[in-house]
Amino acid sequence: MAEEFWEVGASGRTYGKECVLNTLEHRYSEPYDDEWKTEEFYCQEVASNNYLLTYMLRQGSRVTRRATLWRRASHGWVIVFHQGTVVEEA
Repeated sequence: MAEEFWEVGASGRTYGKECVLNTLEHRYSEPYDDEWKTEEFYCQEVASNNYLLTYMLRQGSRVTRRATLWRRASHGWVIVFHQGTVVEEA
């Protein structure tokens, strides 16, 4: 995770790296059922060593489109930015 990482949640709120890591630690501190289905993956290089990954996430009846910016670094892949947008039913 890049030091400058930030996220725009499906709610439209923004979150920094520390908040996201704390949320994940709390969310997964105890096992629970949370079935996710992912589909429609697409990856595109948007700048040298920077890639935009987009996909659809289904969590029960909630559907979101996701976009994540990844950077290829000498030590591996680093997440730089993430956004989730709720898909309204047509």
